[in-house]
Amino acid sequence: MHVSAQQFAEFGYAPLAVQAASAQPQLDLDDWLSRLSSVPLATAIEQLAEVDPVGWMARWYRRILLHMQGEVISGCEAPHKQLLAFSDQLLSARRQIEFSNAANVRLLQELLIVRWLQLITQNPTQTSKVS
Repeated sequence: MHVSAQQFAEFGYAPLAVQAASAQPQLDLDDWLSRLSSVPLATAIEQLAEVDPVGWMARWYRRILLHMQGEVISGCEAPHKQLLAFSDQLLSARRQIEFSNAANVRLLQELLIVRWLQLITQNPTQTSKVS
């Protein structure tokens, strides 16, 4: 399996994680994020049905960190402060799914997607109202 430097970073620079992921269905995170604003929410959620939610959220979190280091996510012009606030929500949802048997995975995924869409469609000069 050929893995780009960016994908390797998304998997935490862990060769065993990359190897394990190659045996499971994976979404191309950048492709998924770039199409997110143009597909219905139900379609975006259906695309996530095949992937491990904890691993997917970990990759998304690392991708945001890469974005803040200069490897741009297409269409994302949100200020770093807002990206960090979203990252906190992402990690909180990931923690709930990983450690709680009562977490509603679909609802958490929907909330994250809606919040991300709000973040990337917001005027980059608007820095108030981080919910």
